[in-house]
Amino acid sequence: MPKDGEVTKIITTTSMTVLIAGNNKLYYYFGPEEEPFKTGSIKKATWDGQNSIRSVISGKKLELTVKNINTDKLMALLKHHHNQAIRTLYIFWMNCSLPT
Repeated sequence: MPKDGEVTKIITTTSMTVLIAGNNKLYYYFGPEEEPFKTGSIKKATWDGQNSIRSVISGKKLELTVKNINTDKLMALLKHHHNQAIRTLYIFWMNCSLPT
């Protein structure tokens, strides 16, 4: 949210939050922030393999496509631990660069 601007609306069907924790651990959830804490729907992801964050994002894009929702509407919010290095954020970004 910009300091003096409008609040960005989070749309449940097209939003995703990725939590980058210490020791290169990744977690994610879909929808507004309040929901996963009520339901316990925060999931762990990996950097590679079957449950990689790239696979999760690709899966969400496929889900949107099946629902006839433009994949450009997918909003990924990145939140990182205050001690997390910029290098890890860069690695995340490079791993998740997906063709449209």
